[in-house]
Formats: sequence, structure tokens, C-alpha cells
Amino acid sequence: MKNFNFIILITILFASCKGLLPYSKYYERDSRNSTFLKNSYQKTNFIKVSKMVLCQNRNESDIRVSKTKGDLVFNKMQIEKSIQNSFQKSFSNIIYEPNKITNWETSCNNFTKDILMNKNIIPKNETNRAYHMWISFDIDYTIEKNLDFSGFWGASTYEDIADDISKIKFKLVTSLFYNDSLIYMDNHAYNTWIRTVRGKPFYYEVPQNIIDSLVTKSLAEYKKRLQT
Repeated sequence: MKNFNFIILITILFASCKGLLPYSKYYERDSRNSTFLKNSYQKTNFIKVSKMVLCQNRNESDIRVSKTKGDLVFNKMQIEKSIQNSFQKSFSNIIYEPNKITNWETSCNNFTKDILMNKNIIPKNETNRAYHMWISFDIDYTIEKNLDFSGFWGASTYEDIADDISKIKFKLVTSLFYNDSLIYMDNHAYNTWIRTVRGKPFYYEVPQNIIDSLVTKSLAEYKKRLQT
């Protein structure tokens, strides 16, 4: 009987945690495929950012009754400026090369070490630039009606909270090259959630402190390995 009660207690706790975990806020190294580290690096204060890619992807809810017409709207120029401000705190002389205003990309999945270690990916006019950097910032989110489902797995009853809820992942990948060779790559992500008005677009400005933290974390291993 004791074992049976213990199993019931664990089941209840697991169900409770399962409902809370998707709404946690935390940082993480998101992918080992976007991590490439050497034992040491020579210090450089001058660096060019020759490529910056911003990606945005909305995932639809898996539950039909949770689908909403609401959406998140992000300001591309604000994100670009925030990223530039953050990297300028880490390098005393950093230049962002002028480029044409581009639309949002749907995926930053090509920012992996296996792809960027291919020297043919670097344009020939960049192979003699000494230190230069590529940056990708990926926004992956799911927005759905805020419904409070009752009971255990597969329950069909729910309470409508009457707003929308979004689960968002911001991921930054920092790639450092010397001429045409990838010498450093790391990534970090921040998972968060917000509640918005049901069925309406919400203009979301990514907080500067989140971008600052992602930049700091993505450069942490590089700074740790700098030769003194």
C-alpha cells in the first residue's frame, strides 16, 4: 500500500512539474554543433563583423483549440543595434561593415561548425581580413491561447484564461575567423515566456540585458583562453 501511495505522489508531482517547466526562464548552451574551441587565442582589439543574420520562426501549437490569430512582432533594427552595442563592450575597436537591409531569415541552422569550417564558405574577398566575425541571432517561438488544462495526460477539459501565451527562445551564435579559418564558435540561448492580448499582434522589444548576457556568455570561453 505504501508503494502504491508513493507512486501516486510521484505521478502528481510529475504532472505538476510538467505543467510548469515550459514556462521557466533560463539560459543554456543550446547546441554542441555550434561550438568550436581551441586551447588558446591571441588577444585582438580590432575586429570586423562581416556578416550578421537574423532569423525568426513561429511554431504552431500542436493542440487545435490552442491555436490563435495573435502573433509577436520584432523590430529588426532594434535587435541589430542592441547586438552591436553589446559587442562593442567586448572589443575596443569593432567595425560593422555596411550591408543592405535584409528581410528576416526563417532559419539559422547553417550556423554550425561543420558548415563554417568549410573554407569555401568564406568569400574570397574576406580571406585576407585577419580577424572577422559572423553573428547569427535566432528567434524561435510558439504562441497559443492561454488555456489551463485540468486532469492528467490527454484531459479534454480546460479553463480559458482569455489571453495568449508565447514561449520564446533567443539564440546567439558567435563565430570568429582568422582569414578563411574558423577559430572560435560558441552559442547560448535564453528561454522565456510572455502573456499578451488574445488574438492581437504584440510588438516585442528584446531587452538589452538579455542580449548583453547572450553576448557575454557566447564570448566567455574565448576570453577564458586568451594568452596573457
